[in-house]
Amino acid sequence: MQAVFSKVKLSGKSIAGLVIFVLIASVAQMMIPTLLAGMIDTGVSSKDEKLIISIAIAMIILSVVVFITNALSARISAKPPASSRARRDSRVLEPPKITEFSLFRAGSRLR
Repeated sequence: MQAVFSKVKLSGKSIAGLVIFVLIASVAQMMIPTLLAGMIDTGVSSKDEKLIISIAIAMIILSVVVFITNALSARISAKPPASSRARRDSRVLEPPKITEFSLFRAGSRLR
């Protein structure tokens, strides 16, 4: 793990953006069960269809907000480093390319 963290450098803006997006996504995710409980307690018990639909729309909007903020935070964290040295060093982290695959070659347990 230390080898990965020594090669990856995030700027202050990236870290601030990640923190903000993760906080927004977390708050939105925590609000969804609260809205569902409110829908059941008030809307279903009073049989108010308009309230149920409005709460359901609010839950859909919150789900979209969670999706967008998670996608943006993943994009920020996956951005390559800006400096040329960091880009050159990040190539070390690439996995080797597999050029052939055989189940039955020497040393395989499936012979």
